[in-house]
Amino acid sequence: MRLFAWRMLPVGCWLGLLAVIGCGGSTDKGVPVRGRLLQNGKPAQVDMVGVKLPPGESGRMRVMFYPVKSDKDIIANESGEILTPGGEMASVEADGSFNVAGAKPGKYRIVITHIHPSSGDDLLKGVYDEQRSKVTRDVVANQEIIIDLAKPSG
Repeated sequence: MRLFAWRMLPVGCWLGLLAVIGCGGSTDKGVPVRGRLLQNGKPAQVDMVGVKLPPGESGRMRVMFYPVKSDKDIIANESGEILTPGGEMASVEADGSFNVAGAKPGKYRIVITHIHPSSGDDLLKGVYDEQRSKVTRDVVANQEIIIDLAKPSG
């Protein structure tokens, strides 16, 4: 019995190693995405200025990435319901830079909103929302995405 236990020890180690590493599952967590929001070639004003905001609110813009196959893909219907699953949200910094921890390489429609916390109005007037955004970019490793808000196509 003792001899059998010693022979099974290497098998148990291999099984434990496979459990830790994983087998058959995807290890692709995507690539980090970094970019900048500009306005006429200069860093965009992404925070609300001169507006009294509730504590903890910056009124900052939000950037979302939705996977698409072509520039003409629809990501939301007329009532605003999202039709494209798998959106990735980017955190936007005060200087207009944004980051996504990991997105799978491919084509994305980019949605940008600047919602006023008190009124709920989009200060970008819906030009870059889920129904009207024309901004698409190919996400690849080690590439910065620049979006100029003065141009509806980004």
